[in-house]
Amino acid sequence: ERREQEGKSREGEHLAREEEATKREANLLKEREVMLCEIEQMTLKLNVVRDFSDKSEEVLRDQIDESNATVTRLTAALEGLRGEMRAMEQAERIERDTGQRQRGVILAYERW
Repeated sequence: ERREQEGKSREGEHLAREEEATKREANLLKEREVMLCEIEQMTLKLNVVRDFSDKSEEVLRDQIDESNATVTRLTAALEGLRGEMRAMEQAERIERDTGQRQRGVILAYERW
């Protein structure tokens, strides 16, 4: 009877250990599942950040291209204005020189 009691006691302890091990295993599986979900969420967030970054980079590149095109147009316009200014200065010099010559001719005629 005593052996039977000890056997039942050992069997109970064994079953209790198995049950505890099963609970630990279940908890570990739950933790693993939670970790996998967290990893999946982080991966999704990372993909969203990457997409945003790619789009931002594309927008910035487009803005840089537009800025470069604007600079090119403004540079061409400035060169055109400089050319017009040189032409106006030259025309003014010619006009001034012509006016001085005319005055010189008039004065020479008056003296004569």
